[in-house]
Amino acid sequence: MSSNRVSAALLAAALSILAGCQHDAADTAQASLDTVSPDAAAPSPDPDFDVEGFSGGFSTEGVDLVIGVDGRYRLRESKPAGGAAESEGLWSLEPGSGQLLLVPHVADEPRRRYAMPSHDELAPEDGGPSLRRGSPAAAR
Repeated sequence: MSSNRVSAALLAAALSILAGCQHDAADTAQASLDTVSPDAAAPSPDPDFDVEGFSGGFSTEGVDLVIGVDGRYRLRESKPAGGAAESEGLWSLEPGSGQLLLVPHVADEPRRRYAMPSHDELAPEDGGPSLRRGSPAAAR
């Protein structure tokens, strides 16, 4: 066999191996995406936090908050003069502080933070009345 034929055969073998590696890498990347759990996008950075147990309705006079297991929230506040203000967005637990953070979809609405004295109570950072677990009207 001439040296050109040997070189061509080695080059063909090397290209074949490289092509196989690229294919395997693509298959591996797709497989890892396919096996991502829905919990990977959970609103809590703490894997021990029971998102399903925490989700539900919280309320106080004039304020109804619904926390979804999917990381969404809906807030409804009655206005003293009548009517109501509503907000929807995403909720999460802040790493380190453990406070509940509500981030509205509308950019000019304020973010809200709540301390969690218990699993059934949310205390607003601004000092307003605490919301207690219940069946808010916003859940209907």
